[in-house]
Amino acid sequence: MDGIRKSSSVFILSILFAFGTTYTIQAQTLSATGQLSGTASGGGFHYTLTLSNSSASTTNIETFWFSWVPGFDFMAVSPTSIVTPAGWTDQVTHTGSGDGFAIQFVTSTAPLAPGGSLTFMFTSTSSPATMAGDSPFHAAFPIGTSFVYSGPPQTGASDEFVVETVSGPSVNPTNLVSLSFSNVVQACRSRSRINRMTGTTNVTTTCRLSLQLVATNIGVTNSPAFNVLVWAGQGSNFDASAGLPPATEKVRALRISKLEKIRLRDTFTSSQTGTFIFCTDTSSNSITSVEIE
Repeated sequence: MDGIRKSSSVFILSILFAFGTTYTIQAQTLSATGQLSGTASGGGFHYTLTLSNSSASTTNIETFWFSWVPGFDFMAVSPTSIVTPAGWTDQVTHTGSGDGFAIQFVTSTAPLAPGGSLTFMFTSTSSPATMAGDSPFHAAFPIGTSFVYSGPPQTGASDEFVVETVSGPSVNPTNLVSLSFSNVVQACRSRSRINRMTGTTNVTTTCRLSLQLVATNIGVTNSPAFNVLVWAGQGSNFDASAGLPPATEKVRALRISKLEKIRLRDTFTSSQTGTFIFCTDTSSNSITSVEIE
């Protein structure tokens, strides 16, 4: 009887060991890259930080800790005016006078999937040349040294890498300005005319639509003028091949936190109730929309 019990125990341990070995082989892998570009703005520099999750990764990114490794923060000065993608939060980390500064970006609702990329922004008095160099607090590390995690900070699969500082950035102005529609009003009028020759009644309908496109500088830096496209007669999902041809509207250059209201008007031969109006960039990437009621 003891021999049978011993053999069973050995068999069970063998199974557990086999499962443990299988788990190790199938462990999640994470590989990330990043680019940082800066432009002079108001005595400082406005930075665009792009994080990419490699298509070779087998898991999402939920934490991006820029300019940091466990125990050390690298930036020379504290960043300000931090902007995150939707669903992400930010926190500046700093442990004291002998340490630098870093930004911890975290999400639990909008992770970065393999093959994807996200854009973050901040301002700093440090120049791009400084950001491309080594940390003044921890000279063995480039300032761009960063970590990503598949879960909350310091949880799950991870990857350490150095964000590359590049020159000559081209900042998409739609990252500096929020756009939305407001004050949507539709007024329709129908007229009946009797054809005396045939006795038939002809009904013509004229619908006048007015609304505003509100452009608001989000407060990162002054935004340049740029064009957007406004598309009428759309369904709930934008389709550049459907509906009416777009109208081009110019958004003026805006100072920090300023806004512009662009008045839009059009006339239609039928009610537009239930259709959507979309605003896109000039590459037809959807920015905002509104349903006509």
